[in-house]
Amino acid sequence: MPKLLVIEDSALFLQSLKIWLEVNGMQAICSLNNQLGLQLVKQEIPDLIICDIRMLGFDANKILNALRQDLVTTKIPLILLTSTDSERRRAMELEADDCLSRFCTFEQLIRAIKTQLKKSTRVTCSVNV
Repeated sequence: MPKLLVIEDSALFLQSLKIWLEVNGMQAICSLNNQLGLQLVKQEIPDLIICDIRMLGFDANKILNALRQDLVTTKIPLILLTSTDSERRRAMELEADDCLSRFCTFEQLIRAIKTQLKKSTRVTCSVNV
C-alpha cells in the first residue's frame, strides 16, 4: 500500500482527499501546515507527497529545497496543487514532479499519482483505481 503525505491548509479538502485516497488503496498521512508536513516527511518517509503550492506563510520552493537537499527525501515524487496557470508554470520551473489544478477530478489526481509512483524506484506495489 503506497504511503502518501498530503500537505494542505484547507481542512475540508484535506479530509475529502484523505478519504478518497484510502478508498483507492493508499495510506494517507495528512498535515494542515507546512512545518508539520516537513517533519512528517522525515518521520514517515512517504512514497509520494501532494502539496498545495501556496500556503499561508510558506512557499513550495521551500519544501522542494528541503526535500531535494536531503539524501533520504530527494527522490520522493512531489505533486503540487495550484489554482492558477501562472502557479502551474512556476511549479514546473521549481522542478516539481507534477502540478495539477486544485479543481482536477479525483480520477485525474489518481492517474498523476500512479504515473509518479511508477517512475519512482522506491515503490513496488500497485495502486487501485
